[in-house]
Order: sequence, then C-alpha cells, then structure tokens
Amino acid sequence: EDFVLFAMENYSAEHYAVVLWNHGGGWKGLSNDDTDNPDGMSVQELANALSNLKSKKNIKFDIIGFDMCSMGMLEVYSQISDFGDIGIGSEELEPGEGWNYADLLKFITENPTSDARTFASEITQTYLDFHKDRTSEITLSAIDLSKINSVIQSISEIVSKMNSNMETFWPKITRANDVVEKYKSGSSFSYIDISDFFELLIPKSLNTVLYNDLIATQSSVASAIIGNVAGTGHPFASGLSVYFPISSEEYDSKYELESKNFVDKTGWHDMVKRYYNTKELDTEPPQISLESYDILPDKINFKVNLNGS
Repeated sequence: EDFVLFAMENYSAEHYAVVLWNHGGGWKGLSNDDTDNPDGMSVQELANALSNLKSKKNIKFDIIGFDMCSMGMLEVYSQISDFGDIGIGSEELEPGEGWNYADLLKFITENPTSDARTFASEITQTYLDFHKDRTSEITLSAIDLSKINSVIQSISEIVSKMNSNMETFWPKITRANDVVEKYKSGSSFSYIDISDFFELLIPKSLNTVLYNDLIATQSSVASAIIGNVAGTGHPFASGLSVYFPISSEEYDSKYELESKNFVDKTGWHDMVKRYYNTKELDTEPPQISLESYDILPDKINFKVNLNGS
C-alpha cells in the first residue's frame, strides 16, 4: 500500500498497472520472499490493501497483474475484481524469467496512448513470444474483471444442480476430472481449467438439468477472456483455473477460509466434498462377464461385457 501511494504521488499518470512479483500459489497466497518474508501475503491481505488504496485515492487500477505462478484463478479474481479493470495471471507455474518487460517497455514507448485492453493483450503475447521456444508448459491470460461476478453467478447455478443430483453426476465428474487440463500446485495437480472441465461435461450431460447451464457458463467464461496464450503442453488452457483436487486425501481444508469470497458465492467447496463423499460411498465393483472367445494359433480374440461405474 505504501509503495503504490509513493509511486502515485511521485509519478502521477493517467493509467496505472500494479504488478506483483515473486512466488505465487493461487488461493494459498502470493509474494513469498525466499530471504525476507517466506510466508508472503494472503489474497485477502492483498484485497485489503487494494481496498484501502481505492478509499484513499479513489482509484481503480487499469491492470492488476501477477508475474508469478498459479494466480490465474477464479478464487483470486473474485477477491480483487472490485479494484481493477483487468487481471493478468498464469494458470500454470511461471518460468523464473517471468514477463517480457523489455518488449513491454518498448511497446509503451512506441504506443504511449494505448488503452489498457491493448496493453494487457500485449503482455500475454510478448510472454508467449519470449517463452514458447524454451518451454511448452506456459500459460498467461488477461481477464475482464467486470465479468467475474457473472461467471461466478453462472457457476453457482451449476453447483446447486450438481449438489442436488450428485448420485447421477459423480461418474461424469470423475471422467471429466481424469482428463481435464490440470496445473501444478505444490507437489500435486489440484488446479483445473474451469472451461475445459465444463466442456468435458457438456456431452456427458445431454438431456440433463445441467446442459443449458453448462452452455451458458462457457459463454460467460469466454466473454471474460481478453487475451489468452498457452504453450503446446496446455492445448486446452482457457485462462481461468479453479481448485479441484482429484481425491479427498489431497483436499486442503484451509481452502474454505482463504477463498471465502468465492466459496460463499458459489458453494464450490460443498460440491467438491459432496462429490468425494458420494464417490466413496459407491463401493460396488463393476460387473465383467466374458461373452465370447476364439482361440487362434497366435492369439486369442475375446469380447467382454462391462456394467457399472
């Protein structure tokens, strides 16, 4: 907060972007400093600082950017959407070099009247240009923060219907979660791409109460994306991730406190835990029967029937 006040008072401008550096962990926190402040700050602490700045300076930042790992999450943007027009973050871990500041400064110099959306798209594109030949595991997206509440509202509709019909939907969720675009968070892959997850559910949800809501939510997410880039290692990265560990053993209960804004509005944590509980109650194994077989000199051809989830 002090840094931003100093910068605004000593280097006044028509447009402001605040870019946070160092380590990031999505909803778990950010700006962990290896030598001075290993605990970093929580997303709520960041939101508090931005709120104070808004009160003191009556400012809404053009861009709030995260040059760090794993911050391109709905849980993060839901807490800061009132304080900026555009959010920029990566769903995946970032390479150590971070953003391409040399080309960004050149762009500002050559295009001093550029608007925020154009500059945000330039941030994502120069990031891709710089890293694409070094690693395939990159993502970066610019998000219209004014659309976040709409995305959250549409997700809450899906969550409500999933909760009411979990016995029907848990196998569909499992199959989607098995192959969904995933991102590292510590030692596990518990952050998933929200758009890819719903895209995988759509064909599994034909003629169900979820279908129309899934279509509507995909449209809502797409409208929030200003710019999105990804390496070949993440072909289905859409720009927004969400917390969904694949098993209850990996679920971190701190999530509900650290992401209170998001979970209170969507009930996402209740849906995830209801999914675990319903899945774990189903202990009946699938039934497999041999329908036919044919023994040949060099192989055996056989056909089986498989019933169950």
